Amino acid sequence: MVWHQGQQLKNGEYIIESILGCGGFGDTYKAIRKYNNAQKIVPIKTLSENIQLRNDFA
Repeated sequence: MVWHQGQQLKNGEYIIESILGCGGFGDTYKAIRKYNNAQKIVPIKTLSENIQLRNDFA
């Protein structure tokens, strides 16, 4: 799954700002986390789409 700028995760707690990098196993995104009336920039790392779609993982 590829995330796009402005996409919200976890009911709006995280908002994707941009993609920072892509590697063989994962993608890293810059996001803003909203909590307690504050905002913090955080990284989010996910498995890359081609790894998620593989059926040879147990």
